[in-house]
Parts: sequence; C-alpha cells; structure tokens
Amino acid sequence: ERPDSYRLLRKLHRIDPPRRFELTAAPAGEFLNPKQLHDRYAPLGEAELSKTNSELARNYIRNFQQVHGLVPYVVGRFRIIEVHQLGSADIFTSGMVALAAAIDNGEVLLEHVYPADRRDVPLMRQTLAPGLEITLERSHDISAVIHGDRTADGRILITAMPLLYGTYTVTRGTGTFSLEPPLDLNLAAGWPLFKREELRAAEDRFAQLRQHEPAAPGTIAIPGISPTGTPPPSENQLVRVEPALPIETPAVTPPPSKTTKPTPAGKAGKIAKNQKPTATPSATAMQVAKANTPVPTLSTSPSTRQNAAGPSHCDNGPQSGG
Repeated sequence: ERPDSYRLLRKLHRIDPPRRFELTAAPAGEFLNPKQLHDRYAPLGEAELSKTNSELARNYIRNFQQVHGLVPYVVGRFRIIEVHQLGSADIFTSGMVALAAAIDNGEVLLEHVYPADRRDVPLMRQTLAPGLEITLERSHDISAVIHGDRTADGRILITAMPLLYGTYTVTRGTGTFSLEPPLDLNLAAGWPLFKREELRAAEDRFAQLRQHEPAAPGTIAIPGISPTGTPPPSENQLVRVEPALPIETPAVTPPPSKTTKPTPAGKAGKIAKNQKPTATPSATAMQVAKANTPVPTLSTSPSTRQNAAGPSHCDNGPQSGG
C-alpha cells in the first residue's frame, strides 16, 4: 500500500489496525525454512520482487482478508546479530526489531519485529541480545513474511511479524515481555527496517564480537559455503510462552445417604457352579469409618467417580508448505 493511500483509508476508518490472531485461527499458510525462503525470493527480479512485496504488505495491512494463495511463515533457527529500538522514524513505531542470521544458511537474514508497549522496551533490550538464538517452530510460532529484500552482496533479507503477538522469555532467564499489535503504521519510513548502512555496521559489530568467542566448528553460517552439519541447540534461546489453560474441577459423585439401606442379595447374587468368584470392590471411605457396623454383601458395585474430560484441541491452523 502507498503511504498516502494508507493514511487516507485509516482516516476514513476503512482499514482496521493490525489484529492479534489465535494459533488455531491463523490465516492458511505454508511454513518455509531458510533454504526454502532463499529458493522462493532469490530468483525474483526487481519488478517481480516489488510486486510480491506490495502483496505481502497489503495482506498484513488488511489483516489477511481475501488473501490469494497461502501466507508464507518462517520456521528455523536464527542467531541475533543486532537489535534496534523502534521509534517514530520506523514503520512500526514502538517495540524492537532483531536482525538475525540463519544458522544453517549463510544466504538468509531475518529481521523479526517485536512490537510492544514502550514500558516493555527496557526489558526487551536486555533480553534480545546479540548471540541469542531465535527458534521458530511450526507447532507454536506464526511469523508471517511481510517483506523480502536483497542485500548489497546478494543475500536475502526477510522481514517477519509474529501474528500471535505473544509473551516471550529466554530458556536461561526469568524475565518475560509481551507483544502488542501496532496501533498505526508509518509506511513512509520504507522497507526494510535495517537500512543498508545500518545492516553493514551491525554485521561488522557482530563479527568483532565473535572474534572474542571460542571457535566452534559448524556453528557459523558463511555466505557462499554450505554448512557441513547442523549445530546443537544453543543453551540460551528465545521462546514463546504458551498461555496456561484453565483447570477444570472433576465432577464428584455424592456419597450415598445414611438412610439408604443396602439391597439384600437374591438369586441374582448367587454364583454359578462353574463361575469363579470375582473380587469385591474395596469399600468406600464412609464404609470403612463404620467399624462397629457389619458390612453387608452388596450385589452391585459402589458408585464410581466420573472424571471430567478436558476440552479437545482442534487444529485448524496453517497448512504445511513443504
């Protein structure tokens, strides 16, 4: 969408702000790993890439209504190179954006947007540190591609937005922060969020940072060189926190009334000659407490408690793309 058209439509209330989606009600889509993202966007020429980006932005701005085809979602492992606090000069004016490199593909970069209230930004700056691993999984992450770009050296830079706007934490930390859908968009700021000069400076700083760390073979993806193996998971990862489900109290069968007399066993209570006797169910707590009263033989089993079944989970989420 053009910035002037967007402002006019927002003023006329023809476009709603971006909305939060549920995991089971997200737009139908396909999950693309770094290699699939590269294969999808690298061959596109300038005109075709521009047309694709217009469609990606329009789908996001219109809350994915009347989408033609499947929405592309990002999955895979990425390591943060740099973080940038969002402000009035950015498309998204509050929160953070993390620039990350695909761990298993040196040709793909990701800028993952974390829109949030300004009160959460200080904690986000402490949490989203360079070197932290971001793991996006199809089971609980819905990060939609909203822009694709090409860097000066020919790599692919993907901009992704988590449509769940959930709560995040790190596996070796205690703090959490929650995302909020942006109230407005400053489309005049332009894409991508990390401009070329910022991108080059961020990669230089990260390269200097890695020089002071012990070398670990196979853990850094180098542009132009295919990795020899998948590195083990990082000790510290950024993960989305699943909301707690409400606990339902099981329904309990009320104890028998004290005035109820046991029914004496008639012919139905006799055991056939060739039938082996079955074990009598243990007495209830109330029967055990009556130590002075002989326990009569019952022809029927005591009432059992019914377990309340939890709500079934229906997965109507995005479809698989590969």
